[in-house]
Amino acid sequence: MFIVVKNLQFDGSKYSYRKAVPKDLRSIIGKREWVFKKRFKGLSPSQAMAEAERLNARLQLQIDTFRNDRDTIVNRKQAAEDYIRDHPDLLDKKPLKYGYTNQQLAIEELVEDFPGDLADPNDPNSKILNPPPQFIQDVISAAQNDGTLIPETHKLSDIFHYYISHRYDGVAPKEAKFALKSFVDYFSNIDLRLLSRTQVKRWAEHCDKKLGNSPATIKRRLAVGSAMVNRYILDFELDTELTNPFKGLGLSAPHTGEEKLPFNEAHLNAIDAYLNESRISNQNKAFLMLMKYTGAGLTELAGLEQRDVTLSGDVPFINIRINKLRPMLKTSARPRRIPLVKKAKNILTSFKTGETSDPFWGKEIDPHSLSAALNKAIRAAGVPKSKRITVNCFRHTLEQAMRTTNATELEQKAILGHSKRDTTQKYGAPTQDLKKLLKILNKAHRKLGKVHLDIYTEDELISEQQAPPKNKPKTTDSKPSAIKS
Repeated sequence: MFIVVKNLQFDGSKYSYRKAVPKDLRSIIGKREWVFKKRFKGLSPSQAMAEAERLNARLQLQIDTFRNDRDTIVNRKQAAEDYIRDHPDLLDKKPLKYGYTNQQLAIEELVEDFPGDLADPNDPNSKILNPPPQFIQDVISAAQNDGTLIPETHKLSDIFHYYISHRYDGVAPKEAKFALKSFVDYFSNIDLRLLSRTQVKRWAEHCDKKLGNSPATIKRRLAVGSAMVNRYILDFELDTELTNPFKGLGLSAPHTGEEKLPFNEAHLNAIDAYLNESRISNQNKAFLMLMKYTGAGLTELAGLEQRDVTLSGDVPFINIRINKLRPMLKTSARPRRIPLVKKAKNILTSFKTGETSDPFWGKEIDPHSLSAALNKAIRAAGVPKSKRITVNCFRHTLEQAMRTTNATELEQKAILGHSKRDTTQKYGAPTQDLKKLLKILNKAHRKLGKVHLDIYTEDELISEQQAPPKNKPKTTDSKPSAIKS
């Protein structure tokens, strides 16, 4: 019989414990949930259940204690301001604002007498063992704001710095810095009370259409804005005065409506020439060539384990699947085996070390940083900068070449992992023969880049190319590509 213990979790290999802090106590306790992992390391199922039961009882006692103390201790916000008033020397220590400083250390030392300072004098049982972490934060905030806890204005920069000081110990990550700069550049240092959701939507459109920011970048910055305003409103209990214009905006990733294009022959020749000059690392060179020869996505290649690459047998292949490096794939159609042409096999041989679950490239790779590096490389090779022509266009190039060689939709899907395009794909063999797919790839590689140039603007062509005249008559060739410039 399997017994379920509340808040005990098992991920298939180890136990852990997670319990949400009640919403009405989060501002006092200073966290959203309790998480315990180390204490469950190596425990048997019965030991883990017993430990979880002990934690349930202990934490429930803490919840009851905090709720009782909340009713007997004076208002937390007023208490913080009173504490600063009783310790004016803290106001004289104006070091690095919003950073973890000597001022903060001094406050933490002084609040050791917190129970005596804040307990209800008429109730000797109102003392608690330790000051809530949120009270310490309140005292620090009041000290940094000249003794007043709640600021009179709510400027974006002040909200940002408050969030960074409490979330990252005063050291802002790059993404947060870029988010604030983007907000201030567009809104100026506006007071949050004057910032509407409509203005935030206009900011998102500006980032997309005027600045050319990617949808992913805009989403990340919206998330930073929402998180910092949420923290500010929660800590200062301003939910009746302020609203979060970034929260739940419901903006889908801004879409320009521009579809990716395949590389043409001049693009591919320029990239090949650049790679032959060995200006970039062997690893980045390998990624570019593998995207060209396999049609695999960048994240798929970055998430390979050693055991996902098979170089022996009649048909070497890479196995695109869910693993510890890549816990999910883009669609249900993405798990697949891609056969390796001779050039792709040669590239992978120098990186292959065994059949383990270790990262194939020696370490975990951040796909976002890798994408930026590879896009920079193809620009350096001479490929014009365009939203429609990026490193991901290798997949579109191979897809176009396979169409030219009359590969079926099912065969294209087996190699590229595209989602179903029509109901006819419900029928037929669920997997494809690797030898057959290898022949299709070899045939398609001879057609890479053979596309009509009239699908590009003049700015998307390499300088020695010329766009075809606007009044060019339609070709009678039924094939969609195979026309060389």
